[in-house]
Amino acid sequence: MCSSTLPDPLADPAAQQLLADFFALLGERRFQACQERLRRFDETAPTPAKEQILLYCAAILRNEENRWDQGETVLLALLRQPLHPNLSMRAWNALGIAVEHLGRLDEAAEAYERALELAQRSGDSLYWARVAKNRAICTIRAVEAGVVPPERLLACRTDLEQTIGIFHSADERLLEGRSWNELGATFKATGDWAQALECYAKDRAICAALEDRHGLAASLNNSGEALNALGRYAEAESLLAQAAAGFAASDDAFEQADALTNWGNALAGLGRAEAARRAYAGAIGCVEDVRRSIHSYTARMDFFATQTRIYGARIAHALRLGQTEAAFHVAERARSRGMLELLGGQVQDATPLTAQEALSLLPADTGLLAWFALEKQLVGFALSPSRGVRAVRLPIAPTELINGSFDSRGAPRSLTPDLAGRLTSPWLLAHLHDRLVAPLLAELPPCEQLVLVPHGPLHWLPLHAAFNRTTGRHLCDDYDLLYAPSATIQLAQLQSRQMDSGRSGVLALACADHSLRHVQAEVHDVARISQGLALSGQAASLATLAQESQNFRWLHLAGHAHYVAHAPLASGVDLADGRLTAQQLLQGPDLGFALAWVNG
Repeated sequence: MCSSTLPDPLADPAAQQLLADFFALLGERRFQACQERLRRFDETAPTPAKEQILLYCAAILRNEENRWDQGETVLLALLRQPLHPNLSMRAWNALGIAVEHLGRLDEAAEAYERALELAQRSGDSLYWARVAKNRAICTIRAVEAGVVPPERLLACRTDLEQTIGIFHSADERLLEGRSWNELGATFKATGDWAQALECYAKDRAICAALEDRHGLAASLNNSGEALNALGRYAEAESLLAQAAAGFAASDDAFEQADALTNWGNALAGLGRAEAARRAYAGAIGCVEDVRRSIHSYTARMDFFATQTRIYGARIAHALRLGQTEAAFHVAERARSRGMLELLGGQVQDATPLTAQEALSLLPADTGLLAWFALEKQLVGFALSPSRGVRAVRLPIAPTELINGSFDSRGAPRSLTPDLAGRLTSPWLLAHLHDRLVAPLLAELPPCEQLVLVPHGPLHWLPLHAAFNRTTGRHLCDDYDLLYAPSATIQLAQLQSRQMDSGRSGVLALACADHSLRHVQAEVHDVARISQGLALSGQAASLATLAQESQNFRWLHLAGHAHYVAHAPLASGVDLADGRLTAQQLLQGPDLGFALAWVNG
């Protein structure tokens, strides 16, 4: 809520002094001193807006400490209050930063737009420039992730050139340097490395003049990444070693992970394989240190989704050295760590499996296919007890999958007719088989069951329906299929469940969705055929499900599921007394069903 009729808390002299002190300490990354300054302000005489200022500063501090989930929580609480536009636009900007680091780029863009709108209304060009810089960073990340077209970078460059002018005129040298850095990132995203290096050099000169160690480390890191891309590994290695040390001195594990990954790439380019391995291992260690500071399971998974590049660099390095088992183990470390922790009470050991451990748990009649999306290439792993672990570099790039998959609403993106009015050829399902499935199946012996472990954009693909044009059959016609978020969860968790062989029949529930017709008839038919039990209306409740679950072997839910894109574990189906979510199923008692499915 925002109202210009409210008093402006930022006009209060005590608040102005607090913010000046707080941001000066924050720039030096003296987080304990920031906390102490907030405590002293809290002890002063109460003012109407003091609590709002404290909440805002507390959220900023949490963001800087890489505790973005906590920063988001504080900011949402603040934004539910009536706020003066000057504070509201700052809160929206900070919220954008928090959710952007958690990988929710669409929400971040919306938050930045709200902040920009408020800055424009107030005529605050300097704060508009701050937000425009942050929005540009978000757009660059979205382009690199393949979720928005590269053409959006042109608007980014225009905005950043404008922010550079605004900051230069206001003698905001630090922010001017940051904007040069981000302008360089727009050229990096299009592979224009020479232009990127020119921008990074301007930022580096400003950081050196201001003795901004953290900013200098960021500029050195970006310059080193550009030099790597140009094959100038010796120059890159020197800069990246300094960048990694600079972030370590600033106690910024998040940025240090990126610098160590780039340093590892430079060392690998120089043929120093063991030094590269140590750098990659250090980068992964930094990521997992940051993970431990994030409290929410969902936020941890959101954060991990942004860190594929860190793990992918180590996987690619291991594959170059022929270390297939090591590559598989790193891929398992990268998959669903938040999910493993969520299952912590059910998985005796949530440590990701090694390749040999996975093979020892894999039944003789079962093969496992696992994919991993590197920056520019997909790799696949095929596991079987008789042939071990095989790795395959697949003939498709991750960005190609975005246009050949189903979106978050379930609509197939690739079914758009071409200019002649025809569907693209080869059509989606045959394309999936030829490019993603067949190369891995060739590495397996004959088997009856397949475990499919997607990664990244592959989660949107109907892999089970991959179509073999030679046989005229879908993958699900030839194998019993299981999907799993990781081999560790499938083999260490699901196979450890003890099924009650005496249970039979289907427990069929009609979901609380009045827009669907015939669901009551459906559940009664399913129950009748299987000698089970049908529940509809008020009887189809969470409480009854828990009570009756121990009496039946299968669960059938008739209705539409609700997918929550920004918090997948909050997705679920609506029953009479509330929503049954994925998180409830994972954290609650095991209902003991051999199979559950949703039909809608």
